[in-house]
Amino acid sequence: MNVSSKNLVLLCSFYLLFSSNVLSSSFDLDIDDDGKTDALTDGLLAIRYMFGLSDAPLITGVIGQDASRATSVEIEAYLNENRSNLDIDGSGDISALTDGLLILRNLFGLEGGTLISDVIGDQSTRSSADAITDYINSIKDSDNDGYLDSSDAFPFDNTEWFDVDGDGIGDNLDSDDDNDGVLDEEDIDPINSQFPLKIWTKT
Repeated sequence: MNVSSKNLVLLCSFYLLFSSNVLSSSFDLDIDDDGKTDALTDGLLAIRYMFGLSDAPLITGVIGQDASRATSVEIEAYLNENRSNLDIDGSGDISALTDGLLILRNLFGLEGGTLISDVIGDQSTRSSADAITDYINSIKDSDNDGYLDSSDAFPFDNTEWFDVDGDGIGDNLDSDDDNDGVLDEEDIDPINSQFPLKIWTKT
């Protein structure tokens, strides 16, 4: 194996290791699986479920038009399987008047004190607005690109997710991901600016 091949193997291994830590988990708040995480569909599904509704009362009027998970049986099964993820404030209890309202408020875009006012459980381990937002971002994939908002540099752009050099240009579009002056296609390590070396090729 020549130097170039070894470098490519190492690089591919790094990408696989890195991506396995940031790819979406098996649960995200797109409960009806319509490609959007929305207050009036997913948020209401979550809070109705927490209030104990089932069958038609659970889903009537709140399923997205392009939903892949559209029946009450499918919705309940999905939420039952992932119930522990719905403990938004970390209190150990799943409640519509705490966790459900936190999800709904977050999906409506509320932040800070408005997000958490009067809806944090007594035994909560996540009580600040920042902690609640960070947790919800870890179970939300707003642009449905397979990368949770907590690890997505562009949570509302499904064509981009990484920005290694922090220049505001997503790595899929950026031709020099680590901003070291060497184009990715010629860079031995295109995501590490400490090694601005061109790939060696045998002539």
